[in-house]
Amino acid sequence: MLANYAFSLLSLLFTPTDVYVTDNTFLSQEATNSVLDKVESCNVGTINVHINSHGGIGYLGDQLISTLKSSPCHVKVLGEGAVMSMASMLFFSFEDKQVDVRSLFAFHTGSTGDDYVRYVCSPAAAAQDGVSDSMKEDILSCYTWVMSRYFPLFTSVLTDEEEAAFALGKDVYVEGSEIKRRLESGEVIQ
Repeated sequence: MLANYAFSLLSLLFTPTDVYVTDNTFLSQEATNSVLDKVESCNVGTINVHINSHGGIGYLGDQLISTLKSSPCHVKVLGEGAVMSMASMLFFSFEDKQVDVRSLFAFHTGSTGDDYVRYVCSPAAAAQDGVSDSMKEDILSCYTWVMSRYFPLFTSVLTDEEEAAFALGKDVYVEGSEIKRRLESGEVIQ
């Protein structure tokens, strides 16, 4: 009986908790909560975060990142398909990463970057489209948040050209095989 108990305890310690981040995860608080509940139930071992998502609502992703970072468990992220937008932010928020070479990564500031370039940098366009000063302040606030919180996560894997496109609100796509090569090489991308 003691041997069975010891085996069960060791299985608990070494069996990872798997959570799946899909397209639905960042689209509603209810969907995010189901992932958060599983993360919060892990007290020991490893949480494998399987990512196949086009992203979604930023604050929901931020909530998941914060919860994972506060977990006593080791967190390993696995890019297994689409790793885009908020999902790429989740992926690059953790050190222990695994990339499926068939995955596709997308980096962007979302509509925030487009709006920033169009309205904050061009008062004439803002006036033409009826964008108020308070709306411009909101756009600038969101853009600043993305650039300060998430842009630094990407600088070691994006080329200078890709970084510039990201900062201008453009979508940057990189194949999983290239992300894997860049991560494994350890080189700082220029």
